[in-house]
Amino acid sequence: MERRTIRDFKKDRIDRAILEQIVSYASYAPTHNFNFRAIIIDDPEVIGEIETVIYRFTTRVYQFLYKPKSIHWMVRFFAPKSEFEYLKAKPKLEKSIERGKSFKTTPAAIVMIVGGKRIPLSLESAQYALYNIDLFAQTLGLGCRNLVGNQMILNRSKSLRKLLKIVKDEKIFGTMALGYPSVKFRNKVVGKKIPIQWN
Repeated sequence: MERRTIRDFKKDRIDRAILEQIVSYASYAPTHNFNFRAIIIDDPEVIGEIETVIYRFTTRVYQFLYKPKSIHWMVRFFAPKSEFEYLKAKPKLEKSIERGKSFKTTPAAIVMIVGGKRIPLSLESAQYALYNIDLFAQTLGLGCRNLVGNQMILNRSKSLRKLLKIVKDEKIFGTMALGYPSVKFRNKVVGKKIPIQWN
């Protein structure tokens, strides 16, 4: 009940022994892919490169899909059920462009779960692994942000894949930012309720 996505991090570094301990909890997650490996990135320059790749993609998406008003009109007319999802992303993209970077504050580390791209259920398995990392990191006072969808962007960057030594038949299946949180708040679920059915 206290888990919350953290986007505001302190500038403090995370000790590498702590990062290794946190990432080791990925092994306890249920998985279909037994050949995952974790890449822990704590070099500020490499984190900066990741942010640049994400930011470039963000600006392109905004320019082509959100800036032209005709696109919103087409979504409303041809796919009205998708309009809510389409509009939900717009303020996030605008905030990112306004501040000139993808991260609100730079995380101390980024963890990637990488594995062979032809193994079924790898995406689901990676999310279980990241969730174990997330929960254990929080017990140590760290904040986490699952960079949902960003692995799609990062997988397309040849320069980043080369930098991180990700080979041709491998894929990033999950990405998480970690750092000491600079904000504190109570988790409150507003407007969300899971429907329950008996039998």
